[in-house]
Amino acid sequence: MKKSLLVFLIVAVSLFFFTIFIFLLQKQGKVLTSDSYLYLRLMGEIPETPPQGFPPFSGITVREIYRALERAKSDPKVRALYLKISFPLMGWGKAEELRRMVESFRKTGKKVISFVEGTNDLGYYIATAGDKIYTFPGSFVEINGIAAQRLYYKRLFEKWGISAQIFHIGNWKTAYNSYTEDRMTRWEREQLLRLGKGIMDELKAAISKSRKIPPDKIQEFMDNEGGGMGLEFKKSPFFDGVLEEPGVIKREFPSLSRVRVKRYAYMRSISLSPNRIAVVFAEGVINMGRSGNLPLTGRVIGSDTIRSLLKKLERDRDVKAVVLRINSPGGSALASEEIENSVRRLAKKKPVVVSMSSYAASGGYYISAPANKIIAEDLTLTGSIGIIGGKISVGKALSKLGIDEDHVSFSKTALWNSPYTEYDEHQFSLIKRRLRAFYRLFLMRVAKGRGKSLEEVDRLGQGKVYLGKEALNLGLVDGLGGIEKAIKEASHLAGISFYSVEFYPKRKTLWERIVETLNRWNAITRLKILLSQGYYFLPPAFYTFK
Repeated sequence: MKKSLLVFLIVAVSLFFFTIFIFLLQKQGKVLTSDSYLYLRLMGEIPETPPQGFPPFSGITVREIYRALERAKSDPKVRALYLKISFPLMGWGKAEELRRMVESFRKTGKKVISFVEGTNDLGYYIATAGDKIYTFPGSFVEINGIAAQRLYYKRLFEKWGISAQIFHIGNWKTAYNSYTEDRMTRWEREQLLRLGKGIMDELKAAISKSRKIPPDKIQEFMDNEGGGMGLEFKKSPFFDGVLEEPGVIKREFPSLSRVRVKRYAYMRSISLSPNRIAVVFAEGVINMGRSGNLPLTGRVIGSDTIRSLLKKLERDRDVKAVVLRINSPGGSALASEEIENSVRRLAKKKPVVVSMSSYAASGGYYISAPANKIIAEDLTLTGSIGIIGGKISVGKALSKLGIDEDHVSFSKTALWNSPYTEYDEHQFSLIKRRLRAFYRLFLMRVAKGRGKSLEEVDRLGQGKVYLGKEALNLGLVDGLGGIEKAIKEASHLAGISFYSVEFYPKRKTLWERIVETLNRWNAITRLKILLSQGYYFLPPAFYTFK
């Protein structure tokens, strides 16, 4: 017992000091004193903004990359950028955003060198923003095109007695088709083909423009080779050289010091302008309560957190405009409605511009609709104006395992959210009625926000998902670009040319992170709240294209 306690104390103390170490690394540092190049490694998940929990997140975020590269563009001490690609994981809209940031930095005349440690199409797509692309002999690079794959559980559910009673408005609202079908419906296949072709065309166009390779030759390479080890690219137009990393650094940055992008992002800066543009990051599944993380869904956009922050910015006289940065596939319809109301109120007082990342679909589009302007990437997944609801019942499956259900009920609808009993005909009819009512509300919110008729929005709705460039042509967004363009649009609407940019949520102190993490032990309760809204749900439009 004593030994176990000692081990626990050692682990706890080690974690505490590790946390302090990471926290100190992330504090604002000094200004640069010598000519340097920025070092940016893209590996694994690249979130929009650091999670606020404990221990502090030590990886890089979109917010920090933007902050660093924007400052570096006018910093004479920063001479170049070294972009190291190591299997980054993100949506194509975010990849396009990061690629645009790198290109914007490069257009100032500063050199960008990409080093591919190992990656797939998405990582290579970002790498093509560099002046040169290197890899090393033992790397493996996939350049094999776009595909989408999905599993279907209908036959498994039938075998085990699991009932999926799902009602969706629109043939293209396919988020739960995995539970009700055994293969793609023709509408789902049509949608995936359209979206995938748009991404594939952009991928080949970007490679072709950067590497001077004809698109048909790129397609031929994808079909016949699909990539290769670094050694195989020695005389390939896809790369400028195959070298060990130290050799690349020596060749390209012989007299420059290295500074990490994350460290540079928090170096001291001075702004003399009292005018501020607030950039609010909203990332994850939309749910009631506070923002945070849930065991199954990951990042959560909490309605209470976002509404409180928007109200605070509404009262702040120095904040002249707000950019709402959204990376969300949807979630709770009730929480989406609450956030939409707050965005609409704020937009009446000061300009609100939405900047869409990888996706802002379903509930993500719902909360975007009342903004004064919406800016998306070409490859952002957006739209999905539709609603779906129902439940999965496991009562018969449990019975096969020897677990029997019994109950008493004092009304015909008291148990309609129970996972152990199926809807009866009356209950399911009520669920459908409420879903149709909320779909009409969705249409009304979009129609008012986008200046369209209900009939026109309905034609664009029915659960259809669009790429950002398609949404622009349909009038669902107002422009194509990233955070930088959204901020410029916000300053234009506010009538200001001299301003500072502030990011929200603010970075929290070490103590605030510890306290917030302790408060998250109620994550199971919040998950129950999410699941209890089964018939008020704008489900995530999860489409993954590799």
